[in-house]
Amino acid sequence: MTLENILDILEILKAAYPRFYQNQNEEEIAKVAVLWLEMLGDLSQERVFKAVKRTIATQKFPPTIADIREESIADIKLRSPEDVLSEINVAIPKYGRYREREAINNLSPEAQKLVEAIGGWQYLCNSETQMADRSHMIKIYESLKVRNEKELKIPLTFRSELESINGYTELLKGATL
Repeated sequence: MTLENILDILEILKAAYPRFYQNQNEEEIAKVAVLWLEMLGDLSQERVFKAVKRTIATQKFPPTIADIREESIADIKLRSPEDVLSEINVAIPKYGRYREREAINNLSPEAQKLVEAIGGWQYLCNSETQMADRSHMIKIYESLKVRNEKELKIPLTFRSELESINGYTELLKGATL
């Protein structure tokens, strides 16, 4: 996305919702455009324009940045827990407990996170409670999926800042004065 794209979007919104934008001067529009670029700049032009048009078609009031981000990622489908579990279940006999690094490297990012969250590759290979593990992995994956969906709504430029803040707060948890 470029500043020109954002200005085009704001013009579309002004045409769709004329009462809400009638009293804005050029300075205000410039400030709004810079903010919108910062918050939507990581998304593709095509994705944002489609999201704007869908929100115009379905909302009586002008969309917020959050509305547009949410609509722009609405068609991104994350894998089902069963699909990720199937991938892991195929990899366990294929790689076994002795080829852990190779197995992990050949798993999708979702499956890698799930393996790590459940206790690691060795835990899965040595487990004698596969049905309980399966149930637990589905619950874990659902929570990971919700977290991923929330992360997609946050602009890419801010995700690393949030991660560094979260890491800092983790360090402070054990600190005493």
